[in-house]
Amino acid sequence: MKIKILIPLMVAPLLLSCSGGDIDFNYETPDIGVESIAIEGLKRPDLNGEIASKGDDVFFDFYEVSDFHGAVNYDAEDKTIGLAKMADYFSKKRADNPGGTVVLSSGDMFQGSAESNLTRGYMVNYAMNVMGFEAMTLGNHEFDWSIDWLKKNHDLSVEDYKIPYLGANIYDKATNDILDFLVPSTIITRKDYKIGIVGTMGDGSSSSIMKSLVENLEFKPEFDIAKKEAKRLKEEEDCDIVVWSSHRDVSELSQLGLAKTNGIDVVFGGHTHENNPSDGESTTYIDGIPFLETKNYGKGIAHARVTLDKTTKEIKEVFGECDIEPYAYEGLEENSMVQKIMNAYNEKIEPIKSEVIGRTDAELDVSNNFTLTDLCVDTMSLVGKKWAKENGDVKILAAFHNANGGIRANIPAGDISFGSVYKSFPFDNEVVVVKVTGKKLKSFFNQGNMGMWRDTSVITKLTDLDALEEVYFVTTDFWAMNAFKLKENDLIRTNIICRDAIAARIKAHGNIKASDFDRSHEQFAAPAKR
Repeated sequence: MKIKILIPLMVAPLLLSCSGGDIDFNYETPDIGVESIAIEGLKRPDLNGEIASKGDDVFFDFYEVSDFHGAVNYDAEDKTIGLAKMADYFSKKRADNPGGTVVLSSGDMFQGSAESNLTRGYMVNYAMNVMGFEAMTLGNHEFDWSIDWLKKNHDLSVEDYKIPYLGANIYDKATNDILDFLVPSTIITRKDYKIGIVGTMGDGSSSSIMKSLVENLEFKPEFDIAKKEAKRLKEEEDCDIVVWSSHRDVSELSQLGLAKTNGIDVVFGGHTHENNPSDGESTTYIDGIPFLETKNYGKGIAHARVTLDKTTKEIKEVFGECDIEPYAYEGLEENSMVQKIMNAYNEKIEPIKSEVIGRTDAELDVSNNFTLTDLCVDTMSLVGKKWAKENGDVKILAAFHNANGGIRANIPAGDISFGSVYKSFPFDNEVVVVKVTGKKLKSFFNQGNMGMWRDTSVITKLTDLDALEEVYFVTTDFWAMNAFKLKENDLIRTNIICRDAIAARIKAHGNIKASDFDRSHEQFAAPAKR
């Protein structure tokens, strides 16, 4: 499913009479000291066994995951496979084709859960390594904790093996060359066969990265770079198979005029959180090349089988499919080595994640009654009001937050744990106050072409907005820079993370009545993915 809009937007006035002045919105999340946690005895699987064959044919099986977003735990109800069972899944597949199985990622693997975020990706990264992942194309969310943390993840090794990070079109502005710890491609050698993997960040996906985090990088258009690198791998490196892994909607990739003459044999996409092909649909083939993409949270695993002639190494057939429900396969067990990794970190994480901070009488949701979205923007409004009272008692007119992109899960009825808040608000987006003219603020209300959720009552309450020289609103630093195109010096930073403010508010009040945040909203466009 192609989505052209940016990200849904929620805008709200102040809802409650409470000023927020009695709440300390800086919810303190303990640092688990991830770099000091040692995990001994990790091993990668043996990848050099026999390659499956039949008659004159030899087979290579490629398995790919994208947009895993730190979904480390198995959950049958939510249909997430989790790290430990995913490891067993790949182990079983590798048993069928020991030397011909290749496991890859098309990005956005770390960011998204308390376990992965609090370990800054280390838990997922180590697990990927012991599963035998052989390359990861970077997605936009790999940059969320800074380039320094991304490099630290790159430098993690198991038995001296570091998973190559691919980003052929991610350039350092200072050197006008690819970012120094990335590579445009990697070559995998099995017996006397060579496999080239090209990785690129999808055009446009970099717009979902906080601009301040990548201001020194340039994300160049990917197609010509991928095509050139693929041809180099085929013609200069004599690769028998070349795979293109892109963090981009695969339906867009299939429209780029890709031809087999460019040297590419299999294409994996990502970013839009959709299985392609979906259940019951046929795989898209162009010039015999399959285009595959997987659903988020490990709810899909892409598989492509390439058949070669043993002697000539000529590709005879390429088959592609999406394993829609890998979690449902009977006989999957929890891999002990991956479980060992998880246990080492969970000893520190579980007390943080399981703390009960409040209770809600009904589910708080993102896109039905919008109760969680309303709670979010109302809390941001309270943060803004508190700041305003401390800085001249200026009036905060509105609060903006990207709804379905920045809020990732509903909070179920009953006890609210900090982990559930973290799952809903995984991003470290800071609440900021912005001062603009009334006319500028009015233009933000009218950006319906961006995919907007808004309370239309806001506009009717803002009389003579055009005439006001100074007005204030609150939003997140991500939304201010990436949606409203504001600069750092336009922002007044509160040093309060949106997630922490919501957790602190829930903890301060104890009980949440969901109907207090149930209001009618106008929908301008369907939700988009971040």
